[in-house]
Amino acid sequence: MYTAASTTTSTIASTNTNTNSTTVVSSTTATATTVANIDPQSFTGITLDLILKRFMECEDFLTSDHKDWNTISRMVPHTTPLQCAHRFEELLIKDKHMNPNNYPSEGLNHQQLPPQEIQGSSIDPLLTKKAPIGHPKFKGFKDKEHHTEKPTFIPEDITEKVSMMIIRVYDEAKDVEQHFQCPRNILIEEMKYFKEYLSADPQQLREDFDISVHCDIQIFDWLIRYAKRNLPNAEPVLGIDSNNIISLLISSDFLKMDSLVQKCISYIHDNLSDILRAPSNMNCINDKLVTRIAELFNHNEIEEIKDKKDKFKSKLFSKKIERLFDSSPNLKPNPDSPGSGVYLFRCCHCQKILLPKYAQRIRCAPSRLSVNEIGELVYNHDTDMTFDINEFILALKSQMVTWRNVYWKLWGLVNYLHCTWCNEMFPCAHFGHCPYHPEEPQFQTAAGRDGETVSSKLVSPIGHYPCCNQTVCRFDPANLNLGCQARDHIVKPLVNKENSTKDTPEETCNLFKDLIAHRDIIGIPYNNTNDFYL
Repeated sequence: MYTAASTTTSTIASTNTNTNSTTVVSSTTATATTVANIDPQSFTGITLDLILKRFMECEDFLTSDHKDWNTISRMVPHTTPLQCAHRFEELLIKDKHMNPNNYPSEGLNHQQLPPQEIQGSSIDPLLTKKAPIGHPKFKGFKDKEHHTEKPTFIPEDITEKVSMMIIRVYDEAKDVEQHFQCPRNILIEEMKYFKEYLSADPQQLREDFDISVHCDIQIFDWLIRYAKRNLPNAEPVLGIDSNNIISLLISSDFLKMDSLVQKCISYIHDNLSDILRAPSNMNCINDKLVTRIAELFNHNEIEEIKDKKDKFKSKLFSKKIERLFDSSPNLKPNPDSPGSGVYLFRCCHCQKILLPKYAQRIRCAPSRLSVNEIGELVYNHDTDMTFDINEFILALKSQMVTWRNVYWKLWGLVNYLHCTWCNEMFPCAHFGHCPYHPEEPQFQTAAGRDGETVSSKLVSPIGHYPCCNQTVCRFDPANLNLGCQARDHIVKPLVNKENSTKDTPEETCNLFKDLIAHRDIIGIPYNNTNDFYL
């Protein structure tokens, strides 16, 4: 679990059962610290020495009468201006003894503190010759004689380089702690989670500001390497593999490392079958990330994923179902489904689940037939107000067990094709519902002789079908009796004016291929109880 908190009250948390890690950003009350408390061999001492040695190389800083020890102490947590000033003097003395030729004969413009004064907490800061003992001139101190504020000097390039943040990482599983350094600006740019905790101005950071992380050390080391990848002499970024991808994805998402999150999602898309074979906990991936991963897959790619334990495949299909019913504005076309289920309804007369776009062309009860303003026969379906699409989907899940089967069933209800045999639109779920009579109709006739000519005289305009004994009219503009049996529809190709032999457009071809590949799941059994049910 990642958590950001101060030691007082505020807490921000995000659960991660895979990496079991916690990030803590805290601010505590500073306590009095003596110079003797800084061990040169400690992490703080080493960091302070590195920074001060950089200042020793700067001639402008050495000759400046007003050194801003407050700012320098903020660069190294757990140090004070007194400690920084004293340590700087010690380093100067040590360097002068080792390299006397590097210093002019008149000496530096600093005074060495008497050794007997260096004890306990009575240590004074490094003083210039122009300042009386006990009155250091830090930034903002006004000279009593001239009543003017003396400018302080900190080289900007050095300040930028040494503005380092120290992150303490504790691995609870291994009971190991390790410290990491990262430039403050890199931490803000790459790990945007810390942006709200780190001030835009380095001068505003409190001396006691501390960042603690409870995380797998190897994972955090990977993240720090990635964050500092563009720095000179940066350590190489380690590779992404099936064993660390889930931990990297979850950690980078929490820390708001957007570029790394996108890399991880792309890697998952390309290697999901291998990842699922590894001992990874896919339940740690939050809903937002699952949605982003699902957007990269089409439904045929999901079908090809090898997931014996169903660790992730069903989640992807459930996201595809959500996409079928997504009504967000300015939504991009769904490459898997031209049709949308947002407006699905059930007719209270024929009990079919339809889309309003095609409803008038789908058969209903004969009493619902009418003629529109341009002379076409249309059916007027009435919405069943008791129908709830959510309950319908849950009922399908209970009946069909997996979200994969539910997806393909719903896909068959929202996508329509045109049949060239019956000349009607049909939902893909009704692919096997094209009605026909296996035998031709028969009409009663009477024979008579007129010389040697035999003529047939129509006795009745109404006949019947021998196959089902249903009546039929010779003139039937409504075409109410299409058949007593059903077969597969014949999909009508859309003819191009320039080339009449052109095949079905790509969109229709893809629909038909998907329909044939999954017709056992998509298809709804044919019901000829009522001829209008078709």
